[in-house]
Amino acid sequence: MQRFTRDADCGEAGAACNYTATNGWPALDVPGLDPLSIAVSGDHVYVGHQVPSIWVLERESGHVQTMLGEGAFERPHGLFVADDGTLWVADDHGNKVVHLDADGHVIGTLGEP
Repeated sequence: MQRFTRDADCGEAGAACNYTATNGWPALDVPGLDPLSIAVSGDHVYVGHQVPSIWVLERESGHVQTMLGEGAFERPHGLFVADDGTLWVADDHGNKVVHLDADGHVIGTLGEP
Protein backbone atom coordinates (compact mmCIF):
# COMPACT_ATOMS: atom_id res chain seq x y z
CA MET A 1 0.00 0.00 0.00
CA GLN A 2 1.34 3.43 -0.92
CA ARG A 3 0.09 7.02 -0.82
CA PHE A 4 0.45 9.29 -3.85
CA THR A 5 0.03 13.05 -4.22
CA ARG A 6 -1.02 14.86 -7.36
CA ASP A 7 1.70 16.97 -8.97
CA ALA A 8 1.25 20.73 -8.73
CA ASP A 9 0.95 21.23 -12.51
CA CYS A 10 -2.40 19.43 -12.59
CA GLY A 11 -4.94 22.21 -12.41
CA GLU A 12 -6.81 22.22 -15.69
CA ALA A 13 -10.10 20.30 -15.74
CA GLY A 14 -9.80 17.17 -17.85
CA ALA A 15 -6.02 17.44 -18.13
CA ALA A 16 -3.85 14.39 -17.57
CA CYS A 17 -2.29 14.45 -14.12
CA ASN A 18 0.92 12.96 -12.78
CA TYR A 19 1.20 11.52 -9.29
CA THR A 20 4.25 11.09 -7.07
CA ALA A 21 4.70 8.58 -4.24
CA THR A 22 4.68 10.31 -0.87
CA ASN A 23 8.11 9.99 0.75
CA GLY A 24 8.14 8.23 4.09
CA TRP A 25 4.64 6.84 3.76
CA PRO A 26 4.95 3.11 4.45
CA ALA A 27 4.00 0.53 1.87
CA LEU A 28 2.99 -1.91 4.63
CA ASP A 29 4.91 -4.64 2.89
CA VAL A 30 4.27 -7.28 5.53
CA PRO A 31 4.04 -10.98 4.51
CA GLY A 32 0.43 -12.15 4.80
CA LEU A 33 -0.86 -8.61 5.01
CA ASP A 34 -2.87 -8.27 1.83
CA PRO A 35 -4.99 -5.11 1.95
CA LEU A 36 -8.55 -5.84 0.85
CA SER A 37 -10.29 -2.55 1.53
CA ILE A 38 -9.61 1.04 2.43
CA ALA A 39 -11.59 4.01 3.72
CA VAL A 40 -10.38 7.52 4.48
CA SER A 41 -12.03 9.80 7.00
CA GLY A 42 -10.52 12.97 8.45
CA ASP A 43 -7.00 12.27 9.68
CA HIS A 44 -7.36 8.47 9.50
CA VAL A 45 -6.94 5.77 6.86
CA TYR A 46 -8.72 2.49 7.67
CA VAL A 47 -7.31 -0.67 6.07
CA GLY A 48 -8.99 -4.06 6.10
CA HIS A 49 -6.77 -7.00 5.26
CA GLN A 50 -6.36 -10.80 5.41
CA VAL A 51 -5.43 -10.59 9.09
CA PRO A 52 -8.94 -10.15 10.51
CA SER A 53 -8.74 -6.64 11.94
CA ILE A 54 -8.82 -3.07 10.71
CA TRP A 55 -5.60 -1.08 10.88
CA VAL A 56 -6.03 2.62 11.55
CA LEU A 57 -3.23 4.67 10.00
CA GLU A 58 -2.42 8.34 10.52
CA ARG A 59 -3.26 9.94 7.18
CA GLU A 60 -0.19 12.15 6.82
CA SER A 61 2.54 9.80 8.07
CA GLY A 62 0.99 6.38 7.40
CA HIS A 63 1.97 5.16 10.87
CA VAL A 64 -0.29 2.55 12.43
CA GLN A 65 -2.21 4.13 15.31
CA THR A 66 -4.32 1.18 16.40
CA MET A 67 -6.17 -1.94 15.29
CA LEU A 68 -9.94 -2.26 15.52
CA GLY A 69 -12.38 -5.16 15.60
CA GLU A 70 -9.97 -7.98 16.34
CA GLY A 71 -11.98 -11.21 16.38
CA ALA A 72 -15.17 -9.55 15.10
CA PHE A 73 -14.91 -10.81 11.52
CA GLU A 74 -13.12 -13.29 9.28
CA ARG A 75 -12.20 -11.19 6.23
CA PRO A 76 -12.98 -7.46 6.20
CA HIS A 77 -13.54 -6.87 2.51
CA GLY A 78 -15.44 -3.58 2.50
CA LEU A 79 -15.20 -0.51 4.75
CA PHE A 80 -17.33 2.58 5.20
CA VAL A 81 -16.87 5.33 7.78
CA ALA A 82 -20.18 6.99 8.68
CA ASP A 83 -20.56 10.68 9.51
CA ASP A 84 -20.80 9.81 13.21
CA GLY A 85 -17.34 8.17 13.13
CA THR A 86 -18.61 4.61 13.32
CA LEU A 87 -17.23 2.01 10.93
CA TRP A 88 -19.24 -0.46 8.85
CA VAL A 89 -17.32 -3.57 7.77
CA ALA A 90 -18.49 -6.08 5.16
CA ASP A 91 -17.16 -9.51 6.11
CA ASP A 92 -17.30 -11.58 2.93
CA HIS A 93 -16.24 -14.86 4.58
CA GLY A 94 -18.49 -14.40 7.60
CA ASN A 95 -21.48 -13.37 5.44
CA LYS A 96 -22.22 -10.41 7.68
CA VAL A 97 -21.81 -6.69 8.15
CA VAL A 98 -20.25 -5.56 11.43
CA HIS A 99 -20.88 -2.09 12.87
CA LEU A 100 -18.05 -0.79 15.09
CA ASP A 101 -17.86 2.32 17.25
CA ALA A 102 -14.85 4.64 16.94
CA ASP A 103 -12.99 2.58 19.57
CA GLY A 104 -13.50 -0.68 17.67
CA HIS A 105 -16.23 -2.16 19.87
CA VAL A 106 -19.00 -4.03 18.06
CA ILE A 107 -22.27 -2.07 18.09
CA GLY A 108 -24.19 -4.62 16.04
CA THR A 109 -24.02 -7.33 13.42
CA LEU A 110 -26.25 -7.89 10.40
CA GLY A 111 -26.58 -11.24 8.62
CA GLU A 112 -24.68 -13.40 11.07
CA PRO A 113 -25.90 -17.01 10.87
